[in-house]
Formats: sequence, structure tokens, C-alpha cells
Amino acid sequence: MIVVASGHAGVDRFVGQIESIDIQVASTWAEVLPLWQSAQRVLLGESLHDFGEALEWLRQNPPDRPVLLWVSLDAALPGWVERHSAVHIWRGEIDGEALRTWCGHPVSGLADLPAVWSVISLFPYPAAEPLVRTLLPLVSGRYGTNGLLVDNDWGLGSLSLALASSRIERMEVPSTLRPMQNGWGLLVPAAPPWLPGMVRPGLDQIRGWIRGGWDWQGWWLGGRIADERAAAILPHMATVLFWAAATTPEAAFRRTWEMVRLYQPQLECWMVSEDGLPAWAKDERRLGRVVSLASPASEETVSGASRSRWWAPFRHRKGVER
Repeated sequence: MIVVASGHAGVDRFVGQIESIDIQVASTWAEVLPLWQSAQRVLLGESLHDFGEALEWLRQNPPDRPVLLWVSLDAALPGWVERHSAVHIWRGEIDGEALRTWCGHPVSGLADLPAVWSVISLFPYPAAEPLVRTLLPLVSGRYGTNGLLVDNDWGLGSLSLALASSRIERMEVPSTLRPMQNGWGLLVPAAPPWLPGMVRPGLDQIRGWIRGGWDWQGWWLGGRIADERAAAILPHMATVLFWAAATTPEAAFRRTWEMVRLYQPQLECWMVSEDGLPAWAKDERRLGRVVSLASPASEETVSGASRSRWWAPFRHRKGVER
């Protein structure tokens, strides 16, 4: 479920017309709170009369899901907002196409992602956040909210930091990282470099999770696939997403593909690119699918005006109702 509390009638009308996505529109922060545990992501507008209360609640309860703050160009925000990886800032006029993407409208080519999949990062190793923020509403909306996401990229923890950085930072060391419950299911995190002494999940645990009765499973392997855990995971995968960038060289894909095929010769390989497709990718016969991902707002952004006709009836300045 996506929760939108924009404080703006035009935006509320627009998101209410996005089909095939569970979107709840709220008019106040007080209406958002009962929906919080079920929300996959939340948009909060500065025009809400209790926007300040929302910021204070978020400060005391650091979110483990994406929160998009829509504010004016010159709005002053607390310093903690700028530092929190799950809280993003959208300044100025909101863009309809970007808003539709942020709400999780299925990206063409990813809508039929199977229930069991894994992700391998290719050089230059794009950040995990744009991809996982796209995949989570897609798979949870299609298969259910009892999902399992496992970060096997030990020592980097890029996926874990994208989804739950504040919760990981509060964990005691040395110890075993605890699985984390989220609105879409369970996250098994990986330790980042500054948490030495953490105990990795054993092969028996991994095999148990694979056999578990989850609605869907996502296994984040990152750039490290030459280990016994990857060897235990990949034979159970039908589809692997190669997470790439426009600058990813063909050799990086080819050599990784060759290693992955040793683990699972029957894999269907997709490539998802963060910022544009590599020039060689469209002609690569070893790829069953090539998708360019339109990233949602992931940092402080000044939105431009949309040229799309379908957005025109909803466009007007923030806080001004027709």
C-alpha cells in the first residue's frame, strides 16, 4: 500500500486515478498513522496542517520504508532529515511522470517478475536503492506481503543500508544480525563494513529460507558471487537480474554470466539498468530481457514541469487549489 498525504487537492486527485496500485489518500498526518504499519512508502506534503508533528514523529521513530517529503523550494528542514537514507526530499512543483514512477507503477518489462529471483550487481555497482524501491511494491502487490528479502552481500550491506540503515546502526556487536519485519515481509540484513564480528547466516539457514512458505523471495547477491552461499542460492533461482548502469562494460557482464551459469545452467538472465542501457546490451543474446529503469526521486530534487497532457489538469502551484 502507498500512502499519499500531500495536502494538495490536485495531487490527491491524480494519484487516486493511478490504476492497479493500492493507494490510500490521507488529508492529515493523524490519518496516516493508523496506516503506517501497512504502508510500503509514504508521501507527506508540507501543506499538511500537522506536517510539523509528522517530522517530530519521524525523528523519534526513524522510518524503515521510503518517506518522500514534498516541500517548497525554500523550505527549511531539520538536519536529521538530510542525513536519513529512507527520507527523500522533493522541492518545488511536483512532476506527474516522476510521481507515477514513485508510486510504483510497474516498469515496463518488470511487471511479470517471477516470485523467486536474485540480483547480481555489475561494475560500476549502482546503488541498491533505485532497484529495490521499484521491485518491492511490484512483487508485494502481485504476490503478497509475506515476502523474504535476503542481503547476501556481506561486508557491504548495500541493500540493508538502503532499506534499514538506522536499525542496523543501533544493533549491538558482536552478535548475529536479527531478521527485520517490514510492511512487505522479512528482511535478512547483511553487515556493513563498520560492524565487525557479526555472524553470517549458515548454509542450513539459507536452505531453510529457500524452502520456506514465502509469497515471494528476493536474494541480493551484490557483486560477490564467488562464495559458498551464492553457490547454495543460485541453483534454486529461475531468474537473475543483472543490476547495471549505462557505463557497464560488456566484459563485466560476460564474465559474471559465465560464472553464474556454472551454478545454474538453466537461468533466465535479465538486465536492469539504472540510468540507461549499455550500448551493447540490446544485441546481447544471452540476455532474456533488457529493461531501463526510470529511477524515482532518491535525493533532494527540484522537479521540473511535466509536458505530459494527462498531467495538465492536475498541475498548479503547491498549496493552491482550483
